[in-house]
Amino acid sequence: WLVLALLVPVWEGQSSNRGVVVHDEIGCISMAEKGTCGGMRFLHISIQVRYGDKWSDHVGGKSGKMEEFFLFPGESIIQVTGKSHIYVNKLVFITDRGRQFPFGTDSGISFNAVPLFQGTVLRFISGRAGVFIDAISFHWDYEPNYCVVH
Repeated sequence: WLVLALLVPVWEGQSSNRGVVVHDEIGCISMAEKGTCGGMRFLHISIQVRYGDKWSDHVGGKSGKMEEFFLFPGESIIQVTGKSHIYVNKLVFITDRGRQFPFGTDSGISFNAVPLFQGTVLRFISGRAGVFIDAISFHWDYEPNYCVVH
């Protein structure tokens, strides 16, 4: 598997005593156990990922309007673009069916995450978050041939 990481500076004063997840998975369970991402919920400052029919823990802040999207059966995320500065400001998830799901505000330095190997898709997300998502990584792999798509 391949990891592409975007790391941005952490705000001073965020500590592990206030719910900050340091170098931990954002809503991630072993890719062999749960399969491919099936949907996401995004508040400008937080994220929650759905694997199969189970939602991950909510990571990041709790304020703002929640937006969500769901993937069609057999649909996968093949690219993530976004913007960041001190924290992740914007994420745009792009699927193999050409659908795009933008979340957040259009400010900061642009980034683009794609897998290096053709046929691989987004399998899980990891990163670091306190009040904001301040680091995020996208993990790509082939779809397991044993996954059941409902």
